[in-house]
Amino acid sequence: MPTVGKLASLLVFTALALWVSETMKVTMPEGRPVKYFTIVNLLVAAYLGWTMAKNRFHDAYSVSLGSGITIAFCITVVSTFFFAFAEMIKFSMRGRYDGPVEAVVNVFQICVDWLPIVLTPPVIGAVLVGGGLGGLFIEWVNRRFGE
Repeated sequence: MPTVGKLASLLVFTALALWVSETMKVTMPEGRPVKYFTIVNLLVAAYLGWTMAKNRFHDAYSVSLGSGITIAFCITVVSTFFFAFAEMIKFSMRGRYDGPVEAVVNVFQICVDWLPIVLTPPVIGAVLVGGGLGGLFIEWVNRRFGE
């Protein structure tokens, strides 16, 4: 059921994903493709912002602060896994793997390879500060305009 809080969550976390995506593009090495990077991150953030906001924002502001950081962290992890999976598909089309198990295991290795890009201070700061402020804003919207 659509609510004002879910809509606010969708908008806040989509904007946060835009900010984090543009911050990550600066820290990426030259060989990384960034053609669909921002668009995919926006779609993941919109979906997770909408679905994860169900019952998280009806408590105290401190709980909402933690919920916002949790959602921002989940968006970062799911987006990283999605791009690692896409890279694995690209490698498998080139015949790099001997079997499907090797390909699946390599997804996690690719995620580890993405860590230097994700774990930079600007990205961590954007996720923590943006997620926390987003959670506080969503709680305020729920109290002001919600049920």
